[in-house]
Amino acid sequence: MQKNYAEKFEAKGILPGICAVDYIVAYYMKNGFHRTKTLGYGMTAATVEMR
Repeated sequence: MQKNYAEKFEAKGILPGICAVDYIVAYYMKNGFHRTKTLGYGMTAATVEMR
């Protein structure tokens, strides 16, 4: 089984933080970026919307 980049570089622990930063930056910049699911929080897929 092929590893993804987070597994390859043993960095899975930072994924929730990356997803959280995306949300915070979008909120304060009011750029319309919105997520309902993230891989970093254990979902099977990520959803990204521009509103």
